[in-house]
Amino acid sequence: MKKNEGWAAKEVAHQYMKIVDVAIPYRKEILSIIAGLATAFVTERPKVLDLGCGYGDVTAEVLKMKPEASVCLVDFSDEMIRLSSERFKDNLGIRLVKHDLNTGITDTAIGKGFDVVVSCFALHHIEFTNRVKLYSEIREALNEDGLFINGDRFKEDSPVIDEWVFNDWISYRVQQIRKKLGKETTLAEEKQTQNVSDKKLGDKPGTIWDMQRDLKKAGFRHVDCLWKYQTLAIIAAAK
Repeated sequence: MKKNEGWAAKEVAHQYMKIVDVAIPYRKEILSIIAGLATAFVTERPKVLDLGCGYGDVTAEVLKMKPEASVCLVDFSDEMIRLSSERFKDNLGIRLVKHDLNTGITDTAIGKGFDVVVSCFALHHIEFTNRVKLYSEIREALNEDGLFINGDRFKEDSPVIDEWVFNDWISYRVQQIRKKLGKETTLAEEKQTQNVSDKKLGDKPGTIWDMQRDLKKAGFRHVDCLWKYQTLAIIAAAK
């Protein structure tokens, strides 16, 4: 796997933070659902692994519900690691690791014994051929009753419906950019922007059915779709 040079760039991290709430509908609700389930069946001091942590928004939501949680945050971007380090600098329960998830998660880099593994808008960057291996290692990193919760971008099984959903998402973005950023853009311009971004950043969304299949191959007993809105969904898997 070639390193994703797009995410390695500092400016990409800052641009993502600037537009993420504009580009992704219901993002705050997604974060809240992930954190709510992640903290529902654990002690006051759960051990959490946050994969593709970015600026640490999932971890921040977890800490609102379980302030004593111990969290290991993992990301490929030096700038995201730096920003998250600054954000959680006063929390001794936070550990940050730079790691390329396309190589899996190793004992030396990550560790085991986690109550829950969470991820949000990150794993669709993983190469398809690496996903079952990654999910298997996530399962092994979990405690016996542990959960893996992933909020992410997905595509539809039907190419016709997938194209409609993609266009509807881009239309939403055009409206949000006008409303929240005060900028005028067109559907065609935003579609081109997204297509270029997908190529540059290595976006490879699969279907929710692909993920269910791969999680089962990885050994998870139960896989559920908790929430879905067009291109977005939350999948939970029980060890």
